[in-house]
Amino acid sequence: MPDSVPLENELEIGLNIIENITTGMYRDSRAIFREYIQNACDQIDRAVESGLLAPGEGQVEIHIDSANRSICIEDNATGIPAAQFRSILYSIGKSTKPLGEARGFRGIGHWCGVGYCAQLIFTAKAKGEQTESVMICDAETIRRLVNEYNAHHAECSVNAALAAATSFRENRVGKSRSTPTISGWSCSGSGTCTPISAACSG
Repeated sequence: MPDSVPLENELEIGLNIIENITTGMYRDSRAIFREYIQNACDQIDRAVESGLLAPGEGQVEIHIDSANRSICIEDNATGIPAAQFRSILYSIGKSTKPLGEARGFRGIGHWCGVGYCAQLIFTAKAKGEQTESVMICDAETIRRLVNEYNAHHAECSVNAALAAATSFRENRVGKSRSTPTISGWSCSGSGTCTPISAACSG
């Protein structure tokens, strides 16, 4: 007879899933530019559809600092409301984009930089809000934990690894900053940008 015990809490997901959705899917480091720009363009489309932006008003800005090996990618699209920021970014495979209607739909593209960056900083603010939400991801720590998991069969879950390497904060901003901001990589509150590795080497 089949086992009647519920399986909801029995599935084990190994730490290699992080490698699978980063360097496993994005073998060329330049793909991270495509993913973050693609996310920005999807949000610009949403902003135009909702009337937040007029056609042609959407902008994606890319700032590369080769001396400090850093890059910032910013857009002026929808932003992310503070109440939704954590649940949207701190997730894997949880996309709200309809299949066939947007460029991205798997809900993993924002993690692609983990395979190539030292640190990822995501910043967003929705129009009308005075809270700027920030997620900081220590990509080097995640890669180290994955390597230890493979080399020594170290006990570490996906949840534990991401929790150890990720932090959130909120910055209060003035009312004048009402324009929605930032998708993908973004500048931190200090004005420093996300360090990257291979993507700036070419």
